[in-house]
Amino acid sequence: MIPKPNGMPIPELGTVDSRAYAYAYLIGRTGDVPKDFPAAVVERFSVGLFLPQELAGRFKEPAYPARVLLLSENEAELTLHIHPTRGEPPSRIAMCDVRVVNQNRFLLDCRFGFDLAARAEIGRKISRSCDIQHNGRDSDAVGMFLRQLRSHLLLPTCADPGSLATIHFGDPLSFKFAGYEQEELVEGEVVHARLFIAEQEKRERRWLGSVGSWTPADYLAITNRRLIWMTDRDGGYRQPFGVRCSFSPIMFLYNLNLQDDGWLHVFLANDIDWRLRLPSGHKSAAREFIKEGQLYHSH
Repeated sequence: MIPKPNGMPIPELGTVDSRAYAYAYLIGRTGDVPKDFPAAVVERFSVGLFLPQELAGRFKEPAYPARVLLLSENEAELTLHIHPTRGEPPSRIAMCDVRVVNQNRFLLDCRFGFDLAARAEIGRKISRSCDIQHNGRDSDAVGMFLRQLRSHLLLPTCADPGSLATIHFGDPLSFKFAGYEQEELVEGEVVHARLFIAEQEKRERRWLGSVGSWTPADYLAITNRRLIWMTDRDGGYRQPFGVRCSFSPIMFLYNLNLQDDGWLHVFLANDIDWRLRLPSGHKSAAREFIKEGQLYHSH
């Protein structure tokens, strides 16, 4: 191998080294799988995704390696292959164990992953969650792959989506979240009930004047297929660009509960709990939303 200035070797003529690849792409056939993923090349699959490793400097270890994700031919299992140089075994996730799909779409934090019903072997760890980082420039390919997964995970619960009218609670839906909502919905999916809590500016008086900050916005919706939560909260702070989106098939919604301390709890299967902070003045809207959600409780 010939060394490059950043420390990554250049593949010799006639070889493939996907660690040098810069962009993600969808995998539609076996020939699309990089040849240096021997375990992935022999798998039978319906759709896949290649994710490149982080472009790190010469003396920095990449935060994440090159990876290949493959949805099995019978669509029952998702396999994550790590580049062989890492020496990690493939991680296999049964699609029937997926309870929540998460996706961060922030400028400096792009990732997606799954909350699972049972512990699975993820790399060298046993975990009930899987988190996959990627560069923001690969968001289009990741989005197309996740749309494919959504079609396999989500089953309609309403035979006639046209019969559902959207009931909106809370603040008027912002332009930003309206756009993300349209991107998120799949064909034949309609919003039945939506709760939106807009970002709010807070100002604190200081001895030299006042300092302003913004509380994050939260979006919670029940569709004819799933429960969707979107927020621009990241690490406790509002991010003006991007959102975190989580969804769970509607069959896994157990309960919605408004606590006295102002938190709205969304209880999902396998002890998964989403928590939304409600500013003053939004409790009545949350109670009305909960009434609509009771129509979909599993228990």
